[in-house]
Amino acid sequence: HARTQRATAAEGPGRSVQGEDPELGVGAAPSTGALFLMASMAPGEFATFTLFDEETTTALLRAVDEAEIKETLLATAAWEPASRASVVVELLFYALATCREADMDARKASVVLAIVLDRVRADAGAFSTTASGSAAAFQAQLRRHSVQRPPQSVGILSVADASTVLDWFTTTYLRSFHLYKHALAARPTLVFRQRTAGDVAPPRKAPPLCQAHQVS
Repeated sequence: HARTQRATAAEGPGRSVQGEDPELGVGAAPSTGALFLMASMAPGEFATFTLFDEETTTALLRAVDEAEIKETLLATAAWEPASRASVVVELLFYALATCREADMDARKASVVLAIVLDRVRADAGAFSTTASGSAAAFQAQLRRHSVQRPPQSVGILSVADASTVLDWFTTTYLRSFHLYKHALAARPTLVFRQRTAGDVAPPRKAPPLCQAHQVS
């Protein structure tokens, strides 16, 4: 008979989650399996140091100057148009603050920042996205980074970490989902040209006589 067990957080800081996820199956014990995943994982599937490298993430976690932190976030997010980038920077700033309050290391913080930015980009880039759909996609990303089940998932975040991030995402982003979407979504541009039906092009204007050439 198949054995099932609920996902539980491993004891001690920095430990991974093992157990069963409805989509990912029964997890294995934490190992070095995530290292060989790096060469074959799909882009964006696992978000370890994809937005910031380890050195930059560590510096962000230790920084105390708010202006310096936001400048780094602004340069990395590279949001277009730039006039709306401040909204994204504020969101990433508070995501980073949540990581600091939860005492996450650079590896965990890099994952959180990357999946938050990926989710915001996806919502802003599609008019059909909804708050419930965004929440489901965000939870799926958290699960992929919380259960050690290569190659489907990798145990970086603990259950407590994932719960903390999800609570923040729900109360901050999803609660104001439509406001964020209105502020960040690209606006379609309609170019309208009108021509008269059956219009006849006027004759071309003849060049001046001073430009004429004699033909023998």
